[in-house]
Amino acid sequence: MNFLLKTSLLTAGLAWFLFSGCTTITPGHDHHHHTGIRVYDAWVRAVPPNMKMTAAYMSLHNHSDMEDALLSAETPVAGVVETHTVEENNGVMSMKPVDSIPVPANGMQELKPGGYHLMLIQLKEVPKKGENVSLVLNFKHAGRMEVDAKVNDMPMKNMEHHDHGKSMDHKHSHQ
Repeated sequence: MNFLLKTSLLTAGLAWFLFSGCTTITPGHDHHHHTGIRVYDAWVRAVPPNMKMTAAYMSLHNHSDMEDALLSAETPVAGVVETHTVEENNGVMSMKPVDSIPVPANGMQELKPGGYHLMLIQLKEVPKKGENVSLVLNFKHAGRMEVDAKVNDMPMKNMEHHDHGKSMDHKHSHQ
């Protein structure tokens, strides 16, 4: 083989190796689906043992040309999982269920404290810091996707969002 052919094959092989690594599932960090939705940095908030609910957060990246939506989620640790958002009405922050969470085409949607998030309600077991919680996400176009979310403490700057008894109205659709 001549030098130019060897160099071309080596370059093609290296490119394939580098780009094929972009689609590898790395537990706890980057999960993807063949349709273009990728989930990054999924985490569940650690709560005291007497709590019956917690929240899950993540970053949803849509690498397709079609808008998608997170319709629902499931987990073995909770009886109910709801898609929620936070709104401000007359200076009062309130949390409420939503039918779905939009994920724009070639864009991203952050599920974070103070915005869209998943509420894990009727906890069957309280997730402990350092554990992983298995979530199944159901998308309009991408279908079902399994994600492992790490249980972490919430940064202090975000604690006011989850002070359910004082600063925020909280509604659930299962009532």
